[in-house]
Amino acid sequence: MPRHARPRHARTVKAAIALVLAAVAVLVGMRYAGGGDDVGGPDATTEPTAEESQDVHLSKPTVPHPNEGDCHDLTAAQSRRPHDAALPVPCRRPHTTQTYYVGTFDLSIIGDRSPSTADVAEFVTPRCDRRFVKWVGGDRSTRVLSRAHPVWFVPSDRDIELGARWYRCDLVVSASDDRLTELPRNTEDLLASSSALDEYGLCSRGSPERRGSDGVVCSKRHSWQAFSAIRVRTKRDDAFPSRKQLRDARNRCRDRARRELDWPLEWKYGWQPPNRTQWTGGLRWGLCWVPRD
Repeated sequence: MPRHARPRHARTVKAAIALVLAAVAVLVGMRYAGGGDDVGGPDATTEPTAEESQDVHLSKPTVPHPNEGDCHDLTAAQSRRPHDAALPVPCRRPHTTQTYYVGTFDLSIIGDRSPSTADVAEFVTPRCDRRFVKWVGGDRSTRVLSRAHPVWFVPSDRDIELGARWYRCDLVVSASDDRLTELPRNTEDLLASSSALDEYGLCSRGSPERRGSDGVVCSKRHSWQAFSAIRVRTKRDDAFPSRKQLRDARNRCRDRARRELDWPLEWKYGWQPPNRTQWTGGLRWGLCWVPRD
């Protein structure tokens, strides 16, 4: 309520009381009309301010609920982010991801904490991984030796607060470390055929044992291909392999490479064991490579 100047001697006490009562009546009317201190009820004619209009706009999640089968044209950097606000594109047009599953979550996975992307991600990752296996097809070895992999997207912290409860699982194929390859209109059973690795396999333009070698999808020009995934054996599953255990795995790779190359007297091969970070993350396989013409 605006502050009034002290009444001059010309004003009567009765007039001052009338002003106060009128102001109180206005405040009471405002409270019953709109609830709280907000001005305006159903009959208000005042136009909303820009700030009020923005608050109304943000009362709903900013990203619409996704749909299974949607295609998106994203960069590799965009595919690694937890949120995607871009609209889908028709799958007949160039695209780099396809949504193979859309699930929901509830806030019981977060408990008493404020909702956050990190909490939802822990819930989403294994579910997208399981659905990916069913969607893409092929056996375990084929999936390990391909450049196809799942990515996921979840609502922003703001959208979660506004009621969004979806998560989105997409399939991508890495053409290189910093680029995605264009996908077919339908990616279901992408790795189910016997020739899938010729198109979507893990290849390299240089020796895979050389630091900084240029990894590419096998549909691109290449000189090496990963042809076998070899389990690194340890006495305890959580123990990082010893030098002897890594050497044993390398020897198995050497023997498989000779067989792959049809038993030559001299042959080249490449061996990539899991590093400590990968091992801690659950990777128990190393990759065995052979040169390709």
